[in-house]
Amino acid sequence: GRLDEDGVIPAHYPVKELEKGSFKQRTIQNLMDADGTLIIYHHAVEGGTEETLFRCIKLHRPYHLINAAEISPERASERAVGFVRERQITSLNVAGPRASKWPEGYHFAFEVVAGLIEALSESRREASSEFPVKQANPPTNIGERPLFWKYIVFPKAQASEEAVRRANLGIK
Repeated sequence: GRLDEDGVIPAHYPVKELEKGSFKQRTIQNLMDADGTLIIYHHAVEGGTEETLFRCIKLHRPYHLINAAEISPERASERAVGFVRERQITSLNVAGPRASKWPEGYHFAFEVVAGLIEALSESRREASSEFPVKQANPPTNIGERPLFWKYIVFPKAQASEEAVRRANLGIK
């Protein structure tokens, strides 16, 4: 269902609920729905983050590891940009430890993803002044419950604001 470690995910987060599914099945579906996964961790890959890495390897899905203990958010953003460009990622799954395992992880991931979006937006603006790059499910306030974005959608061609919004919400 619409569950995370704190209980039910609030309705204002437009996530698609699996009819039948565990956290493991949700991880697999996220990997299959995305073109690649950015795995952000701190010191060691363990728990659900380790499961995500294992499934990426087993399912032959592209992934990129970021160890926050060894790299700044700015440098991590640069590496994420390289991964997205090299693999021509159009839908990115961002994964990492639960907030209870690494409370600072939300802020680190936020900075990385914000830097990624900014860098890709800048390069797209240089190519076309109307190309939108939008983040899916952004928090409206840093003080909210720490949820990662499920996906970041990067359209391959120019798209209207409405088309990007619909893509980010999973509406066809």
